[in-house]
Amino acid sequence: MIVAELQAYPNLNFEKMYAIGTSNGSALVNQLAIETSHFKAIAPIVSQLIESQVFHNAMQPLSVYQVCGVEDTVIPIDGGAKLGHVFLDAMESAKKWAGQFGCSATFNTTMQGENTLYTFDNCNNNIVINYLRVTNGGHNVQAGIPNFYDPIWDFFQQF
Repeated sequence: MIVAELQAYPNLNFEKMYAIGTSNGSALVNQLAIETSHFKAIAPIVSQLIESQVFHNAMQPLSVYQVCGVEDTVIPIDGGAKLGHVFLDAMESAKKWAGQFGCSATFNTTMQGENTLYTFDNCNNNIVINYLRVTNGGHNVQAGIPNFYDPIWDFFQQF
C-alpha cells in the first residue's frame, strides 16, 4: 500500500528501490524482502533472519548488506531465542541469503579496521550479499563508526 501511494509522486524511480531498517525495522525489511518484489537491495541492521522466515522459489533476487554487532545483548549475533523469536546466527543468516540467490559457497573477507566484511559474490542476477560484523558494536552498531551509512548507500547504488 505504501508503494502504491508513493507512485502518485513524480520523480521517484521505482526501478531502484531500497530498504534499510534497524532492530525491529530490520526484521520488517527482511520480511518485506521475502514477501514482495519491490526492492533491489536491503540493509537489515542489528537483526538477522529468524528461523520462522521461509524463503520461496519465486522470491525477487536482491542484494543484502546485513550488519550485526558482536556485543549486541538485544539480538544475539550467535542466534538463539530472544524477544519471542529464534534468531539465526548472523553468519548463517548471510549464508541463507547467499544460498537463496545462488552465490558462491565461499566468501571474501575484508577487514575494515577491527570490523569484518564478508562478501558472497558470483550470485545469480549479479547480486551481492554482504555481512558486516562489527566487533565492538552493540545494538547501536553505528556509534563510533564514522560515515556508517555511506558504505551502505554506495552498496545500494550498484543495483
